[in-house]
Amino acid sequence: MVKLNNKGFAISGILYAILILFVVLLLGTLSVLASNKFLLDKTKNELLNSLNNEEPLNLILEYDEISYPLNYSGEIDFLDGVTAYDNNGNELKAGLIGYDTNLNLNEYGTYMIKYTATKGNLTAEAIRIIKVVYTNPSINGANPELSKGMIPIVRNGTEWVKADIFSNWYDYNARKWANAVLVTDETRDYYKELGPSNPIKEDDVLAYLVWIPRYKYKLFNTDSLSSSIQTIEVVFENKETPKSDGRVGEDIQTEQPQNGNYMTHPAFTFGDSELNGFWVGKFETTGTQTNPTVKPNSISLTNQNIKDQFLTSRLFNDKLVYGLELDEDAHMMKNTEWGAVAYLSQSYYGKYGNPIYTGALGLEKEIYINNVNSYITTGNGPGVTGCAGDSINATMVRKEACPEGYEYYTSQGVKASTTGNVYGIYDMNGGSWEYTMGGMFNSDNTTISISNSGFFKDNIDSLAMSKYIDKYKYGTTYNDQAAYNRSILGDATGETRGWNGDSVLFVDPSYSWFPRGGYYGGVAASGIFGFNHRTGAMGENGTFRVVISY
Repeated sequence: MVKLNNKGFAISGILYAILILFVVLLLGTLSVLASNKFLLDKTKNELLNSLNNEEPLNLILEYDEISYPLNYSGEIDFLDGVTAYDNNGNELKAGLIGYDTNLNLNEYGTYMIKYTATKGNLTAEAIRIIKVVYTNPSINGANPELSKGMIPIVRNGTEWVKADIFSNWYDYNARKWANAVLVTDETRDYYKELGPSNPIKEDDVLAYLVWIPRYKYKLFNTDSLSSSIQTIEVVFENKETPKSDGRVGEDIQTEQPQNGNYMTHPAFTFGDSELNGFWVGKFETTGTQTNPTVKPNSISLTNQNIKDQFLTSRLFNDKLVYGLELDEDAHMMKNTEWGAVAYLSQSYYGKYGNPIYTGALGLEKEIYINNVNSYITTGNGPGVTGCAGDSINATMVRKEACPEGYEYYTSQGVKASTTGNVYGIYDMNGGSWEYTMGGMFNSDNTTISISNSGFFKDNIDSLAMSKYIDKYKYGTTYNDQAAYNRSILGDATGETRGWNGDSVLFVDPSYSWFPRGGYYGGVAASGIFGFNHRTGAMGENGTFRVVISY
């Protein structure tokens, strides 16, 4: 009998662990090979069927999706007399090919392989477009969806640089939310071809954007009662996951979602579409009514009624100017979309869960106010984007630009971010009031109360507009329980009312539209959970935020 000491047992354990790891890796590799062999054979068979029937074929096959980073390879094999080429013009030989070496992978996560097969005098072509997705496990497949016109960015400590989308360019566990920019038409091709880690010039940027991944959250105050501030529990999910509705279960009939159950946040349902997430303007909208931007340290775009704000937000759909594709839907932020950002910020993945912020003075978990009024002498003008006060409720200052040391990228400035670092969203406490597409019904609970919004009845009540607006039941009060009972779960009104002492005035017949976040002079009443009611008319300190949905 062999007697093993403790050290012998340890070595045996290590060898056993290595063996298990080898088996797991081998099975994973075989699975990948099998999957990709099917993918390639599917294309090959389409071609061969065409040629065997002596019919030429021109076929663009649908997208396939694979994850990165992994070492992908697949088997390819053709019958005698049939040749195939990739999109670089290289002949594909039977046997193994490596996707990362033989195919032309571009930096926007897609590549195209073009098969050209010949038999006799016949030629057939098939194109397969494969989408490569960098998957960070922190968001369960709710991955950022980059338009061809978007440039992914990361911060290198001093400036924004182009991100390598096949590396760790976002990590929501570390409150590193995915960021991207839209750039000018003249520089777009340059940045698309630019390699990772190269700087993005501020003058070339038209808009800064942040990705909000799809999630469900644990219901905590479905009755919209007064409640204590708390962490909101969030679980990321992708759009293929069955939606949670907050009810007890299939066999128990309940009229309302129940506290303690999870509900997929309503902002990720956009009309008839389920979204993996959406892009949000990192700052309040800037620029002009005809040439809007989303830029830091700039004057917020104000003096528009809600209709004009909505139309201005739609200008971001201009492919030539901003580079967005037809299926990317730029619009004015809805009330529930504001709520989705607020709840994520109040979760483990936002500033509230950021361990840097302990709750001590100077390290408060609450988002700091942007307290900068661009009017130098008197009056309430637009705010200046991306600024931070010296405290959570700092009083107003008058500056044409952010005071030095309080810009969004400074150690003080990041306290005004939804993440507590430079990767979050700004101006959600203070800045200018932000109108949202959240309006109240008339007493018929069918048509929207137009008030001074500028909308025409036939337009705002149309089916085509329904996905762009959150509609609230009619009510005659604005600051009692009956008013808050008209809230929508997830919109950060009733469920979170009064958190941090923020403003809580609900829509009513006199003021039927929601502005959010407060303004530079709001002190404690301003905040990410703040809401007010207005007529929808233009104002010196009323702006809006852009959202891009897929």
